[in-house]
Amino acid sequence: MLGLAAVSGLALEPHHLTAPGHYRYASTVFVTEPWPEAYVQNDERRASFERATRSYAPTVDAYIEAGYSTCVIPKVSVQARVAFILDQVARMMRLQSATTGQSRRGAKFGQMRTFSMNSRLRLGISFVVVAAALAAAGVWLSRELSIDRCLDQGGAWDHEQTRCVFAAR
Repeated sequence: MLGLAAVSGLALEPHHLTAPGHYRYASTVFVTEPWPEAYVQNDERRASFERATRSYAPTVDAYIEAGYSTCVIPKVSVQARVAFILDQVARMMRLQSATTGQSRRGAKFGQMRTFSMNSRLRLGISFVVVAAALAAAGVWLSRELSIDRCLDQGGAWDHEQTRCVFAAR
């Protein structure tokens, strides 16, 4: 929203500026740089490539100003992009897990505090929630990449039938 407002010259209300701090999803945002070879303008993507390119920097700047870090997805095949994103998410989770583990250390270096049953239950529930979120994210990412692949090939995505449709030539 903030990036779109910057590009479009829209006036922002104070609540627009504070919203990113209140409704945070994750600390890292995946972004794709303008890529003319993969860009197709159609019913789904109405903006010209030039317009999409102009919105890139303000959008990324808005994320950074809101306190997010960005991770640029490389310009490679769809399969390689999926692998890259999944690898980055796994890496972020390992780092988060390592950071969480550090905060649970006892007075002696390297000695872990024993967890109470309540802590183990919370940890188990957290693991199940994270695993479910990752599974849902995988399903969502797979669908979004199918749409992206469809659009990259010049098709239009039919949301009702969840399939790619190509115009008769």
